[in-house]
Amino acid sequence: MILFNIALFVIILFALGFMIVLWFNNKFIVSKFIDNNTIVFGAKGNGKDVLFQLVIYKRKESYMSTQSYGGKYIHASIKDFNLNPNTFNDLIEGNVTIVKKHNDWEGNDFYISDGGIYLPSQYDPLLTKLYPSFPILYATSRHLYNLNIHANTQALSRLWIKMREQADSYIKLRGVINIGGYLFLKVRYYSEYRSAEMGIMPMANAGLASKNNMLYSTTPAMMKAEFESMNGIVIDMLCVIRKKHIHYDTRYFHKLFFGISYIDWEHERIDKVKKVKKIKVHKGFKFKKDKEVDSVED
Repeated sequence: MILFNIALFVIILFALGFMIVLWFNNKFIVSKFIDNNTIVFGAKGNGKDVLFQLVIYKRKESYMSTQSYGGKYIHASIKDFNLNPNTFNDLIEGNVTIVKKHNDWEGNDFYISDGGIYLPSQYDPLLTKLYPSFPILYATSRHLYNLNIHANTQALSRLWIKMREQADSYIKLRGVINIGGYLFLKVRYYSEYRSAEMGIMPMANAGLASKNNMLYSTTPAMMKAEFESMNGIVIDMLCVIRKKHIHYDTRYFHKLFFGISYIDWEHERIDKVKKVKKIKVHKGFKFKKDKEVDSVED
């Protein structure tokens, strides 16, 4: 009985510790969105929009986005994020044109889902020509509107370079673990663009590396400082969100291009199949009944 109680206590203690770690991880990631322009990247289905949903849900503030994540959603279009007709040349020459402020943007972050589709890097020169003031607004968004602009994309290199190089935080999604009513997100945080671009791995256990280092008397703290001086902060962590807090359309572009949400389309398709089956059953019954009538007449 004593061993059972001890084991139960250890399990409870471990569970509480795990929950506390997840809480701090969520808080850390949310803080990066609050403080910085953030780019989220990762392969298809690895949870990029789920992370957006997690941040938006935890912040519980009004926000702008290319698609709704529930809550206090404000629709916004990327084309409106400009300071036209101002360009970098006007700033250098001191010929800035006064433009009207969007008052309802103040303090509301802007989230761009699938930024690689809207702002693809293969069209860098064309985007720079068509939207010359967007990078200026992106860099000065805190001054102008006290907001940050976030984007997610499948590959970091797929996003417009004007955004990639000016962002402050980079988060790679490495997969989603689906357990019961929860989704656990495997996250890697980068503080430096170069490290995110190169896919630098987090530092190995500094204490273990120090013990195995026979040539130098380097301390774990010194090794960590050297790693971060070269690569910035690189951290792997696990975040979590309950499934019931997910409110975005996981197939948003279905509605954008086909004019109908996938769920509505699926319902319509099922209804049509049911109607066809009913018609076939009805015709089959009528045909059988007609044959019976003919046989009686004979």
